[in-house]
Amino acid sequence: MSYPNRIQRRVIYSFNVGDFCQLHKAYLKQQQKHSGIVLAAKKSYAIGEQLRGLLKLAESVEAEDMANQLVFLRKYIENF
Repeated sequence: MSYPNRIQRRVIYSFNVGDFCQLHKAYLKQQQKHSGIVLAAKKSYAIGEQLRGLLKLAESVEAEDMANQLVFLRKYIENF
């Protein structure tokens, strides 16, 4: 995750909650940096809801502020 993610500064969006939560914790423990992770539970939201949530996230959070963050998409679907 570190090489292309850090060079291109892209946030990862995934349904793989378990693995990416563990990766995030490992990065923090090893003081490594990543560009950000957005997670959603698979089959929890229709594609339109996911897109609206991602757009709300993009409008609400600056790219620099996503660095080293783990965000659950439900916050931007259910709270807006």
